[in-house]
Amino acid sequence: MNLSKRALLWLLGAATVWAAAGDPLVQQADLKLKSRDFNGALALYRKALARRPDDAPLLLRASIAAQGAGDAKAAATMLAHGHKVAPDDWRLEERLILVYQDTGQGPAAEALATDLVQRWNRKSDPALSATQHFLRDQVADQGEQYDVYQLFSPQLEPGHHLFDFVQVDEKHEPLKIYYVEWSPFNNRYEFALLAPGQGNNAYYGNCQKPPSYTQALGIFSQVWAGRIKATIRPVTPHMPGGIVPGK
Repeated sequence: MNLSKRALLWLLGAATVWAAAGDPLVQQADLKLKSRDFNGALALYRKALARRPDDAPLLLRASIAAQGAGDAKAAATMLAHGHKVAPDDWRLEERLILVYQDTGQGPAAEALATDLVQRWNRKSDPALSATQHFLRDQVADQGEQYDVYQLFSPQLEPGHHLFDFVQVDEKHEPLKIYYVEWSPFNNRYEFALLAPGQGNNAYYGNCQKPPSYTQALGIFSQVWAGRIKATIRPVTPHMPGGIVPGK
């Protein structure tokens, strides 16, 4: 997986919450990771893991380096072990979802994502409850790259987004947001494109039941291939509930 700068910063924000204070080896690895030297970071993290194999925060950061270096199998092994020693840590679960998606294990990713949403709804984890979304996948399609976020918010809330597909440019800056939103005006879930500042949104269809991630990706893949045309109409009165470009 070619981690975009935007996605990497999101994952690092999670990993550095657990920064191992006072460990020069990990600090060196962190610097390499932030500079996108994934192989160099992974080598140092492996040395640290040889001393602390059950360190969940370290396993999380090492998995980011492994995935960035193209070794999804190693990332999956690290995360599975981390999830075993720290089963309540939602950041490890988020990472596992990404790795499962990257390695073609869509049903496993879907099951973990469903569990994560259910945990958020239970409000039993303050750190998770304070989070608005998690990184669900990265997609390359028709020469473009998308960082995909699944959002937490009460069901059937006006403007409730299920997914935001954030298109990023070659500098990893956000360009457009394709999203799935609950619309209170027709009581359906709509597939749309957010057009900030233009006063209009593009809509690509709707469905009655909340779509799975796989279903949403299938719809937008057809949009990007030009097989589904847009209907243009003014934005709805409620504010969009998704991710603000650049945030």
